[in-house]
Amino acid sequence: MSFTAIRNTAYTALMTTQFRMQVTSNNIANWDTPGYARKMVTQQNLILGGTGSGVQVTEVTSAVNKYLVRDIVHALSAKGQADRMGNYLNLMQELFGSVSGGDNGAGNSLSQTMVELEQALGALTDTPETQTTKEEAVRRLEAVAVQLRETSSGIQNLRRNIDNDIGVSVKSINGALETIDELNGQIARAQSSGQPIGDLEDVRNAALQTISEQMDIAYFVNDRNQMVINTKGGTPLLDSQVHKVKYDPRPTVTSSTVFANITVDGRSIDSEIYSGQIGAFLEMRDSIMPQAQAELDEMASTLVTALNASYNKGTTIPAPKTLSSNIEIDPADPFNGTGTVRIALLAANGDVASFADIDLDALPDPATMQDLVDAINAQLPSAPPVATLANGKLVFNAPAGQGIAMTDISSSVDGLGFSDYFGFNDLMVGTDAATINVRTDLLKTSSLFSNAVLSTDPALAVGDKGLAMSSDFMQGLVETLTGGNAFDPAGTLGAITDSFSNYASNIVLNLSITVSQANTTLRDKEMAFDNLSNAMASQVGVNVEEETAALNELQQQYSTAAQIFEVLNKMFDSLLSAAKSA
Repeated sequence: MSFTAIRNTAYTALMTTQFRMQVTSNNIANWDTPGYARKMVTQQNLILGGTGSGVQVTEVTSAVNKYLVRDIVHALSAKGQADRMGNYLNLMQELFGSVSGGDNGAGNSLSQTMVELEQALGALTDTPETQTTKEEAVRRLEAVAVQLRETSSGIQNLRRNIDNDIGVSVKSINGALETIDELNGQIARAQSSGQPIGDLEDVRNAALQTISEQMDIAYFVNDRNQMVINTKGGTPLLDSQVHKVKYDPRPTVTSSTVFANITVDGRSIDSEIYSGQIGAFLEMRDSIMPQAQAELDEMASTLVTALNASYNKGTTIPAPKTLSSNIEIDPADPFNGTGTVRIALLAANGDVASFADIDLDALPDPATMQDLVDAINAQLPSAPPVATLANGKLVFNAPAGQGIAMTDISSSVDGLGFSDYFGFNDLMVGTDAATINVRTDLLKTSSLFSNAVLSTDPALAVGDKGLAMSSDFMQGLVETLTGGNAFDPAGTLGAITDSFSNYASNIVLNLSITVSQANTTLRDKEMAFDNLSNAMASQVGVNVEEETAALNELQQQYSTAAQIFEVLNKMFDSLLSAAKSA
């Protein structure tokens, strides 16, 4: 073997070993760097003219299993979805309260608030005249209304937060797409110049995982080592260019808010996102939370309807001077009433000053609201008239020093009691959980809480006691809450007939089951991801002891190659000296 061949062999061995030492040292330095994969050097014989002339480095690769990377990407999407679902469901559960715990062990849920209202109204059954029990009843009514409103508001606030979270996720996705696009270019340039690409691929895989945590994706690496990313539905996110994801969060959110679509190149991809954090956000914002809101709204609207139907049967002592309808009325509106309603003018002590039993069947057919007013004023004459239609309302006014009350003897208006139909003595106002409240004047003056009824005695006469406090009336309110109320299908609950406290318990318990299932799913997904991560770490993680041992071996190899150079140099010097002597 010639000196040149020996020298070339030693030189390539020296350079290759030096390069491998650099790679091994880098492995040791990055043993705890997140996302770093152990690098491996591939080398081969260098053949020149059919003769071995040393060694050369062919490539530096990561110890990454591409199939394991794919599994981790999918597992990360599932974990991201389960994590966000669990987080927001737990926040929802806090809004709805618990059916147990607290100082008395009864919890703080809407169901318990309903029970406390039942108890307060029950106390009025025994002492309907007591002011403190009236105050407590109004306070408990307000507590129910406030809890319904605050829970409804809390749901919408969570939906707004989720909507903002979608915007944050979209920004994260776009940033990662830009990073991968840039890395694609760097990898292409490094490959063309024979430079290592392992570290670049590690960073690209980390960016890929950032995207997959936000939404489930499909991806592949083509034959030019360029990563291409699509949605699960096939919409391109990254090919030869970045296709940015766009989303505009809503500044305010209510139950009727229509949200924008998540788009790519003007095309909605909402239906193409099944998993990841955004998958959870969409399911929570557009399905689970609206279902909970629907259940609250059904409870609130049914509560308003049921309590008002019962409460409109009563009045106060003394009777109010004015009654005004709670619905808009036009004189030409049709009136569909049957049976007999009693309307009475009463002294402050409840004695009857005058009264009339209005036969609604005797009205013209078809009858209008003006026909009703005319019939009332004709049978209960007073100056000014008792009944008037003004400013879109049906109003009853008693003469000075008197009050007015009414009761159904057999009357019905579109299936409702006379006072209930018009809302003359409504207890609650509002149409859903966001708007439910106690009547304003009752909140200000609890003494106005009705506790009496107008007599339905056929022998009632002027001068008789027309009003009397009624435990039966108060008991009717209690039974309205505790009896069977018909609830329409709403959210996850089907049609049911039950008490309000039980219906509220069903809402809370169903949510608790959903939360429990979500927490179980999260544990399963975290375990699956951790197992895959551990498997990846065992393959690509840096074992410092092994790398240190390899580095020591490489140092010995380097020293050996250097010694060969030293011997060659001495031999060359000896030859030069011999040549000069000759």
